[in-house]
Amino acid sequence: MYGTMARILVIDDDGLTREILKEILSPLGHDIVEARDGKEGVCCYLEPPSDLVITDIVMPEEDGLEAIQEIYEKNPLARVIAMTGFDGDGEMGYLALAKKLGASLTLKKPLHKDDVLSAVETALAH
Repeated sequence: MYGTMARILVIDDDGLTREILKEILSPLGHDIVEARDGKEGVCCYLEPPSDLVITDIVMPEEDGLEAIQEIYEKNPLARVIAMTGFDGDGEMGYLALAKKLGASLTLKKPLHKDDVLSAVETALAH
């Protein structure tokens, strides 16, 4: 389905969300690396390099928007999926801001397996 196994970095302060994503993606052969906030995620991003980042936006320490910016500074070709359950409307919504910062795709929480699989497949194909 995806060709080769990908290293996917999941950044989220909620352990349950990280576990759900791991349960969805690990059976497909992907290597899932977990980080609890943006600061930890940025540190994990390059060692070894991640093929895809799935990041929450609203987190303590360093939020997902800051992490997206730092990841793109390290690798302008990074593949990032941003997600949140706290989105506002219009241009000022978190997901809209994430897209402006370079996130290729966005997901709204609560996550649905089919949406996650579709987003990951699309992101890895590009």
